Order: sequence, then structure tokens, then C-alpha cells
Amino acid sequence: MNENMYNLNIERAVLSAIIFDPQIFEEIASKLEPHDFYLPFHQHTFSAMEELTREEKPIDEEFLKSKLKSTNNYDEVALLDILTSNPITNTDAYIEDIKSRSTKRALATLATTIKKVTIEDDLPTEEVMNLVEKNYMRLPKIVLVKILESPKRLLYLW
Repeated sequence: MNENMYNLNIERAVLSAIIFDPQIFEEIASKLEPHDFYLPFHQHTFSAMEELTREEKPIDEEFLKSKLKSTNNYDEVALLDILTSNPITNTDAYIEDIKSRSTKRALATLATTIKKVTIEDDLPTEEVMNLVEKNYMRLPKIVLVKILESPKRLLYLW
């Protein structure tokens, strides 16, 4: 995948910031979801943080390691990459970057799906439209707002 669709260093920095200051998790979790992270291990780590928060357990190296092991998602090297990342204090720009790249990936996936079913699979128009509508509703809310603000721009993207 094109590198402008993700930035692993930014993802690591946000996850590292949460580990070193767990109090910021709820604010970040209100803006990001696991699928916003590109790397599957980062998705699993964020999900583990959500679970630890629900269970009222600390978000730290040991509890994360235990939670990730319990779901067979533990990767020592990937966790070390996060832990050795410089934790940041102002996460807003980083969160916005992760969200923006996630949205680009969602749009690219939808565009690829539309191209495949329209051209390669040669599905009937009605089936294509049903598929588009179904996948359209799965896009992040911010994309839907931007689409409603500028539908001509969306058509240009496709």
C-alpha cells in the first residue's frame, strides 16, 4: 500500500503517549477506533487498551502484554517499537493525521471495490448500486459529512 496511506511512526507515537500517560486514552478513544490504525498490531494494541479501560485495569506494558497474549496478538518486537517511540504531549495533530489516512484508505477500498464489481465482475447495475450503498454506510462519519458537503468532489475521486 502507498506510504501516504499510513505513517507507522505517528501511530507508534500516539500509542506510546497513551502508555506513558493513560489519562489521555479516553480523549483519544473518542476520536480514533482500532481500524483507524494501519498496522494490525497497532489495531490490536488499541483494542487491548479499550478492553483494559473497560475492565478498569491500568494501561501499561505488563497489562498490555498480558491482554495481547490472551488474544494471540502479542508481538514483542512491535510492542518494543511502540515503547521506544517518543511519547508526545500534544496528540491532536497526530490523531488528525491517523484519522485522515484511515479515511483515505476507506475511500480507496471503496473505489477499488466499485471498480472491481463494475468492470471486472461485470455485475448488474442494481447489484453494484446496492453494494455501493452498503459500503457507503460503513465509511467513517467524517467522510460521509464531506461527501454530503461536496458530492461532485466524490465523483471526481472515482
